[in-house]
Amino acid sequence: EKGLKIPREKVYIANILKCRPTIDGAGQRDRPPEKGEVECCCHILESQIDIIKPEVIITLGNPSTKFILQTEIGITKMRGKMYDRNGIKVVPTYHPSYILRNGGDKSPLKKDVWEDIKLVIKYLGLDTNEN
Repeated sequence: EKGLKIPREKVYIANILKCRPTIDGAGQRDRPPEKGEVECCCHILESQIDIIKPEVIITLGNPSTKFILQTEIGITKMRGKMYDRNGIKVVPTYHPSYILRNGGDKSPLKKDVWEDIKLVIKYLGLDTNEN
């Protein structure tokens, strides 16, 4: 078994937007959130973070990484490191849809994601027997 080995009830999943942004409005092709959409919804995510007080936030992809870390630097340069956001550790990594678009299970990006997850495992002191 791989992964963080954290029970699902201990993991909180959130999005910047509380609706699904799509290209055609029919819900068939996703698109990154627009700046105005993020500005409109971000207070909800900020409240969720304040209430939950996570030890670690794993951001998936550019929009969440740029918002959480208040940066314009892209995910390719940001991933592979742990950052601090008001005392909360942040680990950026690729969004699953990006991996799917770039080879899926055969994508070399999967190894990068696992390396990012191992940063979290090490920080949290979890024993996975996976090095």
